[in-house]
Amino acid sequence: MSRFHSLRLALPLLFAGLATSVFAVDGVVLIDQNRALAGNVTPGDTPGFPVTLSQPGSYRLSGNLSVPSGQNAILIAAQNITIDLNGFSITTPVQLQIGGAIGIVSNGIALPNNIKIHNGTIEGFIGPFNLYAFAPAGYQACRYCILEDLNLRWGLPGASSSIDLGMYNRVRNVTASTHNINVFCPSVVTGVVAQNASQAIDFPGDADSHTGTCVFADNSFGN
Repeated sequence: MSRFHSLRLALPLLFAGLATSVFAVDGVVLIDQNRALAGNVTPGDTPGFPVTLSQPGSYRLSGNLSVPSGQNAILIAAQNITIDLNGFSITTPVQLQIGGAIGIVSNGIALPNNIKIHNGTIEGFIGPFNLYAFAPAGYQACRYCILEDLNLRWGLPGASSSIDLGMYNRVRNVTASTHNINVFCPSVVTGVVAQNASQAIDFPGDADSHTGTCVFADNSFGN
């Protein structure tokens, strides 16, 4: 067999291997530590952290992410995004309250609607999420978002960061180490355990504003 013919056979196999490392069989984009450090997960994603998700779609961890101190892990810059932690963890050295970083954060420009984050652990950051945008009407938090089957462990004990969501959200089976998870109604909040928190779920505004519009069940808080 000639060298040229061997090369022709090898190249398709090489590219097939590269495709397998980036995409799952179902077309979901896979992210691990090496992929994060290499960059180009989506257009505009530079090497290292945060990993920028600038396109709608489904993304799945294929390994743990270890994020340097002071850097956000994932930056959401589009709507209609699913992040499956796939049982893995996103961790960073324990963050100080001043100058610390966030696990998964939006860019403050594109309103992070229709975001789903599920099935894993986020640990060490001053806050696991910061999903908001400064829309023309002012500050708006995530809507139609799902946080599900998550273990969230803040940085320093007593850190004052909270998870702030807008309306039409679902929070289910989430363990949060400190502070509050704030939602606007209508939303569904079930199976949340907020440890070392003064309040498990905080409905901003009228204390009775959730009556008849929010589902709020099987949650607990405290030490």
